[in-house]
Amino acid sequence: MLDRTQAPEFHKIKEINIIRTNKATLSNQNTIYTLPLGEQELVRIEWLLEAGNFYNKLNGQAFFTLKMLQEGTRTRNSNQISADIDQYGAFLEVNNHFDQAEIILYCPTRYVSEVVPIIAEILFEPTFPESELEILKRRQSQELQINFQKTTYLAGRAFRKALFGNQHPYGKSLEIEEIEQINTDILKEFYTSYIQNTSLEILVSGYFDDSVLKVLDTYFGKYAPKTTKKPSFEITTPAHSGTIFVEKTGSLQNTIRVGKHIINKHHPDYFKLALTNTILGGYFGSRLMQNIREEKGYTYGIFSSLQNLRNASFVGIGTDVKAEFSQNTLSEIYKEIEILQNEKVSHEELERVKNYMTGSFASGITTAFSQMDLFKEIHLHQIGYGFYEKYLETIEAITPEHVLEMVQTHYQKQDLIEIVAGSN
Repeated sequence: MLDRTQAPEFHKIKEINIIRTNKATLSNQNTIYTLPLGEQELVRIEWLLEAGNFYNKLNGQAFFTLKMLQEGTRTRNSNQISADIDQYGAFLEVNNHFDQAEIILYCPTRYVSEVVPIIAEILFEPTFPESELEILKRRQSQELQINFQKTTYLAGRAFRKALFGNQHPYGKSLEIEEIEQINTDILKEFYTSYIQNTSLEILVSGYFDDSVLKVLDTYFGKYAPKTTKKPSFEITTPAHSGTIFVEKTGSLQNTIRVGKHIINKHHPDYFKLALTNTILGGYFGSRLMQNIREEKGYTYGIFSSLQNLRNASFVGIGTDVKAEFSQNTLSEIYKEIEILQNEKVSHEELERVKNYMTGSFASGITTAFSQMDLFKEIHLHQIGYGFYEKYLETIEAITPEHVLEMVQTHYQKQDLIEIVAGSN
């Protein structure tokens, strides 16, 4: 019988199983990556397109073009598209990101041959009906007006603008007047340039066999793909000093963001920085959580995370507090950073964080879909499998001296951007 008075025995993780994808090409040389794994008859198919916000000529162009793909085709209206996908127990996501766009289909394996043609119709034969566009624009305007009442949204957009400026795609935020300028001609221009018959990559994971690949080749392997030229934007962080305050009159809650540009995953010190950031604010037992949540009671939660986009990386510390606690919270954030800059972390705390990081990583790649997510990160950032295959030994080799060096190098107070959104 299990003795519940005794804690389970602890074992360090000695091996992480990363499964490499298979690479092939369709008849037209579009690339397809496959990861057949799992016992449930479910497959996830992803179409990756170079059609993110980076390619906008007008702010919002990529977002609305992608969303409108599901709103009508040559043979189906939006209701029919939804009904025809739903009847097979499938689920469709269309996502617009800064760097790329993706169409993701979850589908019972036995119905792939019925559902994939619908996806092909969405990609190849959209009609961009004006009535549906007006509904979508009205919905997005209403959602944006609601977001303007949230300090978390106001702080987030101010933080990106402070990092990148309002001319870089990463620093831009959609405005209501920009939504009003969107029309079908603008969307069709974007579609023709960046979606219609362009080179794309397909990722297939889950339970499937070669018959699924044949279906994909039938519908996505026959056209001659064209390449698109990616625009170039220089990252120039605007000069500023002190706190950037975003007024939200009457707000009882203030949102704080503190951060800066950091090294990306190609840098040899990246994992040292990642572990250092975890100690500071990257998990529930972090220094910031213990101080600002547990001891001071200023917040329900505070985080510090490393964000990696294709063309930039940055660290962001964030929390929500009562307005009267804003300055105290900022002081405590800098206090914890200063302690880490002057005192070596104990071996006990370092081991605890190492175990947390390796355990979280290992438990996060236990399915075909999560393994493919890992590949997608490796592929989009062009870092190679070795980046994670050496994860355990890289993390294990980090010392207290490394942590001290990382905080002293990357968390200097004068380099940090400080945002407060709310009321004084």
